[in-house]
Amino acid sequence: MSWKDYLVRKLAAKYNLTESVDFIDAMGKVGTASDEPLPTDLLPMAGRMFTRGLHTQMAVQPNLDWVLPYWLHRQSNPKDVSFIPRMSWSMFNLTHRNWTAVGLPDSTREVVVDPRGWVTPWFEGWSLDAWVEIDGEILFPSREKICRQRHVENLPVVTTTFTREAFELELETFVTVISRIECVLVRARVTNKSGQPISPRLFFSVRPFNPEGSSLVKKIEAISPTTLAINNAMGLQFSATPDRVFCSNGREGDCSFFLDAVESRTQSECPGGLANAYAMFGLRIEPGSNGEVVAVSTVKPLPYHAKSADKLRRYDYYDNRADAKSVWREKLLRGLNIDLPDKSLTKSFYLCKSHLMLADDGDHITPGPMTYHHYWFRDSAYMVTALDRMGLHVDAQRKLLDYPRRQQADGFFLSQPGEWDSAGQAIWTLAEHHRITGDREFLEKMFDAMAKGAAWIVKTRKQAKAKGPTKGLLPAGFSAEHFGPNDIYYWDNFWGVAGLRDVAEAAELLGQRSELLTYEKETADYLEDIRDSLRQVESRLGRAVMPAGPYRRIDSGMIGSVAALYPLRVLDPFDPLVENTLESLHESCMYENGFFQDMIHAGINCYLTLHIAHCHLFRRETRAWPMIKYMLGKAMPTGTWPEAIHPKTDGGCMGDGMHMWAAADWLLTLRDLLLFEDGENLVLTPAPLEEWCEWGSRVEVQDAPTHFGPVSFRIEGRESEVVLEIAGNWRHSPLKIEWNLPFTAENANVDGKQVNVNDNRLMLPGGAHEVRVSRT
Repeated sequence: MSWKDYLVRKLAAKYNLTESVDFIDAMGKVGTASDEPLPTDLLPMAGRMFTRGLHTQMAVQPNLDWVLPYWLHRQSNPKDVSFIPRMSWSMFNLTHRNWTAVGLPDSTREVVVDPRGWVTPWFEGWSLDAWVEIDGEILFPSREKICRQRHVENLPVVTTTFTREAFELELETFVTVISRIECVLVRARVTNKSGQPISPRLFFSVRPFNPEGSSLVKKIEAISPTTLAINNAMGLQFSATPDRVFCSNGREGDCSFFLDAVESRTQSECPGGLANAYAMFGLRIEPGSNGEVVAVSTVKPLPYHAKSADKLRRYDYYDNRADAKSVWREKLLRGLNIDLPDKSLTKSFYLCKSHLMLADDGDHITPGPMTYHHYWFRDSAYMVTALDRMGLHVDAQRKLLDYPRRQQADGFFLSQPGEWDSAGQAIWTLAEHHRITGDREFLEKMFDAMAKGAAWIVKTRKQAKAKGPTKGLLPAGFSAEHFGPNDIYYWDNFWGVAGLRDVAEAAELLGQRSELLTYEKETADYLEDIRDSLRQVESRLGRAVMPAGPYRRIDSGMIGSVAALYPLRVLDPFDPLVENTLESLHESCMYENGFFQDMIHAGINCYLTLHIAHCHLFRRETRAWPMIKYMLGKAMPTGTWPEAIHPKTDGGCMGDGMHMWAAADWLLTLRDLLLFEDGENLVLTPAPLEEWCEWGSRVEVQDAPTHFGPVSFRIEGRESEVVLEIAGNWRHSPLKIEWNLPFTAENANVDGKQVNVNDNRLMLPGGAHEVRVSRT
């Protein structure tokens, strides 16, 4: 027993917690014992999550009559499908973990908007709500079952609209810069739909909750007629002077109980963190007209200074709105652009492209604005690659140049201890950047770090000294949490072998013959160890399949093993191991047309569904389409997905409510629906739909980066033929261009020359420019 274990057990015995320590100790041994039972770097995040859940439970139970967040209203209502009984000591959002981020390009912090327009300006902080009262009827947005929420022009400007017979409330939210300070602007606009003048009261309210749970608000003070300080920081500025400000706390109750208070109350303190307040504005609106008030908050807590507060009121809402839209519009048009016959797919492409840019934090990228505002090599492998395949190479390279700083002296690329997949992921992402950009100077600069990472993989897998089906594999670890408890995972090892392969490829390009010979052999040996392990699994399970690990049965954790095909291309698309694994996933792990993750997440997972779909694309199978369309239908109106989706509520039930890895995988899927590399060949439309070639249809791709150089192409359906036009700015042209059609062609004209065809797949010369295919 180590001295740490001894001290823990001594303390546990003192406080009668020995059994609890036994459970914790056993938890790390449920799978395969590991030196790293849990990724300890994530303990602060987990601790914050569970203590917040405990506070939320205590705060909400006696206060169910408060105006609560949308998720809490539904989750606490026994008549609602979202209801969850409260036996545990912690209350979490398990039914509607959905939110949408707004922010600025290259900023490290985003503001989130929940499905009913609640705005959370500070990271995991308080929220801003807006209420309307007319003739005694009160609209509390978080209690509304129906609203319309959308992006303006597919940009990070979010509107949330509520409609009543006599009026409409629209909340518009975006981030801008005022006096060199990042701020979020929230405009509440009330429109008179009736034939008579109306006199609504508009309330902006500070709420001690957010989409994840409670947020400690201990003090609110109106320190000027238009300024609220929150927790002694500069909180809210208003575009007009409120008629009344009313501050309350947990003991007195929700400020919504005091909407008809006669006098203002300009300060409240609450040691329990439940201080709340409203600012009320009386409006007079003629028929067909509207009235509006704007609230401004900084995107992170800043000390209050009267001069700064004064500066934050010096803005023109519409000028700032136009500037924000212009900045995002210009950025969104950079790189790859597409246009598809299904406009919902085109729209989702641009929404996710803007979401990916929001995730960009400069020298790193994070997979979520709230729960997952944290760094992982795993998520970055997909997200940085998505930046590259969108043509945003400068943005991608900025993150990759930081990789050597994150590398330990022994060569390991560290996200968290025990997550052994990160070494191969870092190498693969670096190599893929070179493949997509052709930047030899970058490869030369990164090669030493890549080779050190490869040496760590070789040393670590051989140090394990395991026998049987684990021989030659990386040791047990926590890996990606959606595989289950500590174990030896094929996922880690497929990334590892891909890393060795890519270092060998880089060594060959750079003329490093010694490293080439070393890592070619190490790659072959490693792959053979993996295959030998899988042969032993086949003997045990009676089927050539890739479970999550050598000792696992067929379960949802095996989704990790499809990394052998997507994205790594370690195994051939038609390898029986791949085919049988895909079939097993379809047979055992699907809910409708989505992949249902039973490990940790317990929900329909968007990006993992797309991993299966991607494998079908590499196999040129239209079987990918039901999954793609299903996940499109599961997106929020703002084009976001949570990490996992509740099968009954359709709301998020796990992870970040705006999962940026999901956005990245969606972009990668749409890109590969249109084109991808297959060795020395370029594949166009691997699984096309019939509508893509119908008369009057058009598929257009502009400036798509590939391993061969950027390419643009257009497919047009005409009355009796389908025309493909290709314009490549090749660094080196592909050997062949494979064009897949949704019908069998009888003949084709390639750059003016007639060729015979008797298939739905045309193999074109790498330099082809125009192809005309006759339709029967």
